Amino acid sequence: MSVFVLLRVSSRRAEICRELTGDHFVAMPVEDLEDMLCKPPETGLLLFDSRELSIDSLTLAMDTRNVWLPFVAIGENPSASDVVSCMRAGAIDFIDLARTENNFAHQIANAVSALNSLSGVRYRQYRARRLLASLTSRERQVLDGMANGKSSKSLAAELSISYRTVEAHRTNMLRKMNASSFQAIRIAIEAAIA
Repeated sequence: MSVFVLLRVSSRRAEICRELTGDHFVAMPVEDLEDMLCKPPETGLLLFDSRELSIDSLTLAMDTRNVWLPFVAIGENPSASDVVSCMRAGAIDFIDLARTENNFAHQIANAVSALNSLSGVRYRQYRARRLLASLTSRERQVLDGMANGKSSKSLAAELSISYRTVEAHRTNMLRKMNASSFQAIRIAIEAAIA
């Protein structure tokens, strides 16, 4: 499997590439995320340092290019909130470099094993959450009602708005998500899976 090592410090990038290159991995050094995403690989794993590149910047760059590449964050003594943010954004793993005494390649192998079973679920969850983030609060309420089996008429009564207003929010929501009603409900469910 290809592991794309995105680190700013070239000596550190080279060191990690040397450590990973072997029987199971082909380590590819990456200097710039934007350059890599111009011609994104079809498969592989992106390894990045959460101190050098924020998780929001990484996911925004992938979203902008409509690319998904599974990723593993690394850092030294990360805070719990950094780890949680990365995992919520879809990271396969977060590796604390301060605690990886000579078993970094083994930890990447474990992440690849997790990737094989989780990548489809994580990808769908990631995309679903990104789509829902683009909705207004009222569009989200309409989608939540749809996902709970409510009709537009009952939603109108519950939200104290007209039936036509519910339909307008529903139409806007489906357009933003580029989805049918069924697909939108599935996306809402995938986003809710923890």
